[in-house]
Amino acid sequence: MVNIYEADFTLHPSEDNGKKQRRLRPVIMLQFQYAEEKPIDIPALIDSGADQSVSFQDIGEILGIKFQGEPTSPVNGITGESNAWEKPVSVKIGNECILINVFWINRNFDKDSDYMMALGREKIFDTFDISFTRSKKIIFSK
Repeated sequence: MVNIYEADFTLHPSEDNGKKQRRLRPVIMLQFQYAEEKPIDIPALIDSGADQSVSFQDIGEILGIKFQGEPTSPVNGITGESNAWEKPVSVKIGNECILINVFWINRNFDKDSDYMMALGREKIFDTFDISFTRSKKIIFSK
């Protein structure tokens, strides 16, 4: 097995019993691209507990996605169910680019409570072996 990419956890806003704080999370900067648009670096939570990758309408618009009509794809999570648009983007991890489907939730990103992008198991964990270490690192291997 060869390590493709390694990154440190980063601090992310968190709330515990109404107290705001910052905690280390498996959030790393990755490069995303929609179609032929310009690639953009976005912090992404590597979420081993999620099946699908999820982000927000305004983040998709920054990538150049044009959303039309009402979102029709249901997305379920720990905070309930939302409708979303399903659109593909490529993500660069190390030197490898893979195409993933992302569910774009019909609301704007909230910097105080949301992750800009959450990458779930589908495609990401099918492509890489991913390790979370005690020293707060994420290692992508093949």
